[in-house]
Amino acid sequence: MKTEKRVIIYSRVSTTDQADHGYSLADQELRLEQFCKIRGYEIVLKIREDASAKTFDRPQFKIIEEYIKHSKGAVNLLLVVKWDRFSRNATDALGMIRTLLQFGIQVDAAEQPIDLTVPEQKILLAFYVSAPEVENDRRSMNTINGMRKANLEGRHLGHAPRGYMNARDNSGKPVILPDENSKFIKEAFELFSTGLYSQKEVLKELRAKGFKCSKSQFSDFLKNRIYTGKIFVKTYANEPEQWVNGLHQPIISEDLFFQVQEIITGRSAKTKKNKSKQLDENLPLRGFLECSYCGGKLTGSASRGNGGRYYYYHCNICSQERIRAEVVNAQLETMLGDIQITPVVKKLYCAMIKDLLKGDDADRVMKQRKREEEIIKQKERINKLTDLLADNQISSQDYLQAKNRYEDSIKNLNLEKNQMEFVETNFNEYLKWGFCLMEHIQEHYQKAKIEVKQQIISSIYPENMFFSNGELRTKRINELIVLFSTASKGLKKNKNGQHENFSKLSDNVPGTGIEPVQPQRPQDFKSFDFY
Repeated sequence: MKTEKRVIIYSRVSTTDQADHGYSLADQELRLEQFCKIRGYEIVLKIREDASAKTFDRPQFKIIEEYIKHSKGAVNLLLVVKWDRFSRNATDALGMIRTLLQFGIQVDAAEQPIDLTVPEQKILLAFYVSAPEVENDRRSMNTINGMRKANLEGRHLGHAPRGYMNARDNSGKPVILPDENSKFIKEAFELFSTGLYSQKEVLKELRAKGFKCSKSQFSDFLKNRIYTGKIFVKTYANEPEQWVNGLHQPIISEDLFFQVQEIITGRSAKTKKNKSKQLDENLPLRGFLECSYCGGKLTGSASRGNGGRYYYYHCNICSQERIRAEVVNAQLETMLGDIQITPVVKKLYCAMIKDLLKGDDADRVMKQRKREEEIIKQKERINKLTDLLADNQISSQDYLQAKNRYEDSIKNLNLEKNQMEFVETNFNEYLKWGFCLMEHIQEHYQKAKIEVKQQIISSIYPENMFFSNGELRTKRINELIVLFSTASKGLKKNKNGQHENFSKLSDNVPGTGIEPVQPQRPQDFKSFDFY
């Protein structure tokens, strides 16, 4: 007795299939309806799927699964036009066929029918469900090979990175060209490479000039080597990843790029203390004051009273200490104002430093010469490698690995050489800036933003401060400041003839140690809106 067929017809299409083969959902459904009508099959459910998925994790197929679980015996056939409409993955397809058979449901294709009651036809089933997967794999391989070939030719594929725009060359192939943002990219690398500014400060400066960029995007493009005129080629099969010369115009030099990477790596390696509270301009000493009762660190907050807000430093551990912030802040500014340096001391110190560095000049020149010689050697090795490759004495893989190693060595050597030149050429500038800052430290502090204020505090007063008997005191002052101020006799004296700043020191003075403020030129304070 012939079993009556109760059918779910399943139509599925992706945008690519529809464009390439005309397998629209309506067309598939019409074919399936005609197939069922001719054979007298009863259509129980019609499902259309427009989701492109490699597995059966598809929205409409889940409806079929739920229907089958809750309507046992309602259907006994799932029908598709062709097997590639069911799945393009042989393993998933055979697994789902077995699952549906457990519910008494067969799967078949109207234009590629099989009869699973005939054992030999299982071979045909394996072919039908494997063929789409093979086609997908071949198409994917061709795409990857095509993209890799384009990358090896130096072409950037996909959306152009910030600073470039997508275009086509004379042959109609994709290229990228510098756009109006390229000048900002170049300026960003140049400013950050000095080591004087943070990423946040550089971005703020560029935004003021009209550059639109988020913090995360800015951080990403500072690490993108594509701006040096290079293209990254991913690893594939036995071929290693590599950087090749691109067809696009570089915006920055490789030396500048690697100098920036050194700074980024150095800064990220430093451990950063988590700030439990947001910085407050009214509480610059929060975290620097020690409780005179329990020794814990004082925090700070604002209180309302008499129609205003009043700020206090207070201890949350013992709750014994509570000090008006404006009183302590004012005393700190007075202490900073007592730091003075005379022209004679400044001149003497500069002469001493220059004399000490004279002995380093010959050593620095010798080291630079050695690096230049090593760079020439590495370039000669690359030339020899090229000859060996041309004579088929080495494989292309060995050539690329060795070439990349030599090129990386050249970049590192150039970076070291440039850093030596940078130290030599910028020494006088840093020295002048340092004395300018120290001579006007109170003024710089008063105009600085809270982040810079705390840098100044931690540099001059490396240990915790405390408030006792109405006076702000500290255990230690930066030894360099002590040296300059004592030699200059620039600190105000009290009635006993002692320097006031030092009369407020604890008797427990630790060993020497200098913690300098991060270098920033005086003229840059204004341009980066520290004030």
